[in-house]
Amino acid sequence: MDFIERILGWSPDGGDGSFEFMLFALPIAGLCWLAWRRRAKRPPVSPPVSPPVSPPISQPISQRRP
Repeated sequence: MDFIERILGWSPDGGDGSFEFMLFALPIAGLCWLAWRRRAKRPPVSPPVSPPVSPPISQPISQRRP
């Protein structure tokens, strides 16, 4: 990873490639941060709500069969 040295003719990082790594890593980290921030702003997804179940209607005792 010495493209900066080839283009500029000098080595800003002493030839160890850390500057080029930073040029690669910072945009990736920025994209991850933007994706995280965008996802954090979304409202949470709640599970679907089932309709309430009504209790069974009991018949009056006079109408029950023996």
